[in-house]
Amino acid sequence: AFAPVLGRMSCPGKPRIHLTGGGAKAPGLSDLLAAQLAVPVSVSDDPALDVARGVGTCLETWRFSNEADRNCRLGKAPPQTG
Repeated sequence: AFAPVLGRMSCPGKPRIHLTGGGAKAPGLSDLLAAQLAVPVSVSDDPALDVARGVGTCLETWRFSNEADRNCRLGKAPPQTG
């Protein structure tokens, strides 16, 4: 089940897993995954902060997408980023 994900998330020929989010620091999880999947597993230094950053990115992308769509329907130029 993890093979397709590993191929997309890693360097070619070097599959690995990087855990982040709420359960990333669950005791023994990284060791269990590494043993069961036979790939290196690392854990984020601050999994909760990674999630917060990801949510922020998603919200900003969603906001920009909605604004661009609304402007397109109204015949306005797309919003500027940055």
